[in-house]
Amino acid sequence: MTEGVNVNVALGDKTWSDVKPEINPIILNFIHEHFKFTTMSPVQENAIPQLLSHKDVVVEACTGSGKTLAYIVPVFHMLLEKMKTTNLLPNGIYAIIICPTRELAEQVSAIAELFSNMTNITVQRVIGGHDVKFVGHVAVCTPGRLLDVLNSRAAIGQGVFDVKNLEILILDEADRILDMGFERQVNQILAQIPKQRRTGLFSATQTSHMMDLIRSGLRNPVKVQVKVTMKNSAHQSTPLQLTNYYIICHEEAKLSQLLHMLLYTLSPEQEQLKIIIYFSTCACVDFFHKVLLQLVQARKNANRKLQIVGLHGQMVQKRRTVTYEEFLNGKGVQVLLCTDVAARGLDFPDVNYIVQYDPPVDPNSFVHRVGRTARMGKSGTSILFLSKREDNYVEYLQLKKVPIIQGETFIVDGVEQDKEVEDGEESQDDEEEDQKGKVIENVLPEVLEMVKKDHDLVDKSTSAFASYVRGYKEHQLNYIFKFSNLRWSRLMRAFALVALPDIRELKKNNIQLPAAHIVDVDAIPYKDSQREKARLVRLQKNKKKEAELEEERTQLQEEKKLKEKNLSQKKHDVRKDTDLKSKNKKRVYQQLEMEEIRKEKNLLKMLRSGKITEKQYSEMSGEEDFEKALSVSSRDSQPNKKTKTGSEGFVPSLLQSAEAKKKNKKKT
Repeated sequence: MTEGVNVNVALGDKTWSDVKPEINPIILNFIHEHFKFTTMSPVQENAIPQLLSHKDVVVEACTGSGKTLAYIVPVFHMLLEKMKTTNLLPNGIYAIIICPTRELAEQVSAIAELFSNMTNITVQRVIGGHDVKFVGHVAVCTPGRLLDVLNSRAAIGQGVFDVKNLEILILDEADRILDMGFERQVNQILAQIPKQRRTGLFSATQTSHMMDLIRSGLRNPVKVQVKVTMKNSAHQSTPLQLTNYYIICHEEAKLSQLLHMLLYTLSPEQEQLKIIIYFSTCACVDFFHKVLLQLVQARKNANRKLQIVGLHGQMVQKRRTVTYEEFLNGKGVQVLLCTDVAARGLDFPDVNYIVQYDPPVDPNSFVHRVGRTARMGKSGTSILFLSKREDNYVEYLQLKKVPIIQGETFIVDGVEQDKEVEDGEESQDDEEEDQKGKVIENVLPEVLEMVKKDHDLVDKSTSAFASYVRGYKEHQLNYIFKFSNLRWSRLMRAFALVALPDIRELKKNNIQLPAAHIVDVDAIPYKDSQREKARLVRLQKNKKKEAELEEERTQLQEEKKLKEKNLSQKKHDVRKDTDLKSKNKKRVYQQLEMEEIRKEKNLLKMLRSGKITEKQYSEMSGEEDFEKALSVSSRDSQPNKKTKTGSEGFVPSLLQSAEAKKKNKKKT
């Protein structure tokens, strides 16, 4: 790899007209007239000349540095220059741009289509929900959909997607593409497209997977590494115009702090705001989205009105698109609750605040999350919530060249110290932390009342709690975010939990719900009449089934006790049998015991493995085998001699001999 170019992020002094080789006049005029750009960003200033010089490039730059235009401009310039000497085939693909998500591909397509309108170069989208029915010289794709089209002989046979004249391949958010598990698809794509091409990789971070891809897919690439540098200091990983804050607060205080900030403290004088709030899981987004909507609705007299929407990867594509457009085009204070699916690639212009309600599981996601704001030289603010036991994360971020300072902490009225603290020192630290800041309203009692009246919130609360615990357990920085440090009582109150999910740690430690959270969950209705009707039918069936199981369980227990009693009586009869010698009597009794233990052990293994039911286990482990053993008729044998039947036939033969002696005595 050729030596990299390191520059500071800021809108530079170099103009678009200064680029060498010169940019095609059609593109240059369009940039000046449509985008109103005069100067270039550092990533554009250094990446565009390399691509125009027909070199492969690897561009590493923080989010919001102008990477999209850094490859869109060279793509259209190359094709316009090619059109001077040859006609572009109507069914030929001359440029491929691969994006990690459909949303990013849609955005890139929209920008590319602006340039397409000024030229005869066409653009087509090769993503889910779009059929490949028309020609396009520039294909904007997602990895899976592109591979499907390349593998489709029908499409290639119709001449819809001909890549033999491919000039340039761009991988946008290349690190994200690999992180999402598309490495195999990318390698298969590289194997099916021409080797004589230009390739550009654009990303915010460098990983080991990226290096493997660079070695296999690029030829002598030039590395363009854009770093943010403050005066008299080393470089940093986030935009210079971004201010990062962290707030230390208990788990059960986070929601109250968040609502207070949204309503009163985040730029209260501004009427137009865009705020993105990140959660760790999709279920958390669903739960807190519904809760925040109701909390805001109950505060109609607040200083501002909030428009709150939720976005995560488990939504159907149509709903995701609608949500994205609502947040993008909405007026007033727009609040987006999302997971990391929106942390990369999606272009939300003019985002003012990033709030990380949950720290990211992947440490690299922090930079990508906060990169949604402070884009292209604009200012922005990010806020990170941490508990007292997670504050080492601040030091970790500082080691990663992320400048961060402590923000204002509020005291949430009525939030008590957790009774689960393991030592007095931690409790004292928490108490000192609680004594700082302005007192604000505690909204958790209100949320708990919401949950107690809506079964849908019961479901969402339980799912959110369980998913949060699973995510926390799998945190990559588990030496900072220690699973053993979770405070279950606080966490249950934070999620207004009224139904315990099936989590092993809860059962193992016999964790119970807080007293105020213990309710009859079956009595909580759905507000939707159809769902409530279905729930009542389901509940009735479950109760009937449970009653039948309980009756069967009781019957099996009684049968088992009876069989144990009969077995005990048989053993007693053997011990009292005066016709058996003492030595043989002991041997018979021991054999009965050993045979019983062996059978019980084998049956228990079968029960645990699911090969038999509890009823079958009870039947098979009862007195039936002993009845057979005591009633088997076989030839007479001496009790003090071994028989050919071995250990299994030894007991019946001794018992039979004893019974024969009894009959002879009666006859005489």
